[in-house]
Amino acid sequence: MIDIEVNRMLKDFNKSMKLYVNHLRNMEAIARDLDYSLGVKKCGDLLNRVEELEFHVAVMGQFKRGKTTILNYFIGKEILPTGVVPITAITTKIKYGNKPQAKIIFQGDLEKSVDINSIGEYISEQKNPENKKKVKQVEVYLPAEVLENGLVLIDTPGIGSTYKHNTEAAYNYLSEANAVILVMSADTPVGEAEIGLLSQVKKYIDKIFFLQNKVDYLSQAEVEESLHFSKEVIAETIGIEPRIYPVSAKLALEGKVQGDFDKINRSGINKFEDTLYRFLLKDKETYLMKSYGNKLIEIVSALYQHLDFKTNILISDIEVIEEKVNAFKNRLQETMSMKKEVQVMVEIELEEIIKSFEKNLEEFKVQQTKNIINKISQAAKGNKHIHSKELSQLLNQRLELEIEKAYNDWNSQQEVVIRQSYEEITSRLRDKLNEVIVEINNITYDLFKTKIVQPVDEFHLIDRDTFYFKFGSSSAPFLTPKLKDFMFVLPRSIRNRKIISDTLNRVDNEIEKNGNNLKWDYTCKIKDSKYIFERTFQEYINSTVDDLMTIIDKTKELKTKEDSHIQKEIEFYQDRKVELRKIEGEIEALEVMV
Repeated sequence: MIDIEVNRMLKDFNKSMKLYVNHLRNMEAIARDLDYSLGVKKCGDLLNRVEELEFHVAVMGQFKRGKTTILNYFIGKEILPTGVVPITAITTKIKYGNKPQAKIIFQGDLEKSVDINSIGEYISEQKNPENKKKVKQVEVYLPAEVLENGLVLIDTPGIGSTYKHNTEAAYNYLSEANAVILVMSADTPVGEAEIGLLSQVKKYIDKIFFLQNKVDYLSQAEVEESLHFSKEVIAETIGIEPRIYPVSAKLALEGKVQGDFDKINRSGINKFEDTLYRFLLKDKETYLMKSYGNKLIEIVSALYQHLDFKTNILISDIEVIEEKVNAFKNRLQETMSMKKEVQVMVEIELEEIIKSFEKNLEEFKVQQTKNIINKISQAAKGNKHIHSKELSQLLNQRLELEIEKAYNDWNSQQEVVIRQSYEEITSRLRDKLNEVIVEINNITYDLFKTKIVQPVDEFHLIDRDTFYFKFGSSSAPFLTPKLKDFMFVLPRSIRNRKIISDTLNRVDNEIEKNGNNLKWDYTCKIKDSKYIFERTFQEYINSTVDDLMTIIDKTKELKTKEDSHIQKEIEFYQDRKVELRKIEGEIEALEVMV
């Protein structure tokens, strides 16, 4: 449990964070006084993160591994719904609150307070299939000790179920999490879906905790064998041997609810719990202090540069300023041609991703057509004597079920491959575009002694999902009216042979149709993602250059006034530098104490 030492360290940490907040507010005011919109945005964004002091730990894994039971253990009661089928369909944040309550946040950011015991109506796949209620996320507030100091626990949908949108919802949260608890099952070997998830997690998260749940289902020898296998697979994926905690979430939760400490001890959860608390409230404190301190120093440096820029412009002759502006515009135009060349190269590489997917899809369709025809034939063989209408419904349902299952399994693998390929290419695009930014900064520094543009961050494949299964109407009559009248007088065996033949003939068409839907979905995702990235980049450059020109225009206007106005403005800039030096010194002093 949380001890006195950790609580003391957390109080010191909160005190330091309050100082950071004060510094950020002062720096934001300085940036606003200087009409430095980029500086204002930087301060505002970091201020929001520091003020919240939230640390998000996402509990992730394949469906039915016990993620929700683990969370119920930590919050001390069975608040989140569990079941024998995939339950969680919506990301649920569990935060500290003075009393138990829940809030539903819908798409469009409309909010609704609900009874905490009714959240299953919104987060479960059964009560809210495919998110028909348009829920964005659910927030649960509880007066739990573990949540008191800014820890936010996240229940994510399980990956690898038949519900593809659940897998996507889980992946979508990765960029927001600070750490991940990956829950596996001792009675089921680590599979491709979990390896794919782990590969994605490593892109965003440095700290991953591994739990091997359901050890109470196995003998000690079987548990050891399962742990050994999981360690080997994970080590191969992330490059280092992980520490895996064997636990029984079911036993731990029963012990917590019943106040049975013997059950909690036997569950194995204590070792993991101690490790988690130590990291969150001790090691993570140091990491966050250094991280935030470095970001504050970066902003201070940017403010210094901006002050120097405005001062240099102010003391320059108007004729010199005009010459520099014209030179800047000409060189900027030359630089933009670099961007166009890069975009053409990336376009070709993205087309290769689509072609590779199409090739894999064709191979998949051939293979699955044979497999599904065989399965339909087997199903027909065992039911060829039943009533014709029942046979038609049975075979149609079986056909659609097999196609959905085949595509869901295959698509979960393809998505990982395509996402990785896309992000490798756009990473190179980002690097090339950042070269353009470096060149722009070189130009502005050469002319105005300032660097105005910040490098762009990572940009990921958009998660909009337009794929859906589409089948010929399986609920329509199994024969057209005329054919039905004709067939009615024939023996059942002949009618059923016709039904079986028609169903088998549908297989190729249904696989082709749904394959085309899936291909269209990925093509749109890839091309739209690239377009959004390029548009965002261009708008970013344009807005930054516009800010630069606005500053120059205002300075030129000021220079038309009396010298006393100019001297007063220079003194104002010097005073702001004094403030920044004081802030910088206090930040550095805090960093030394860490």
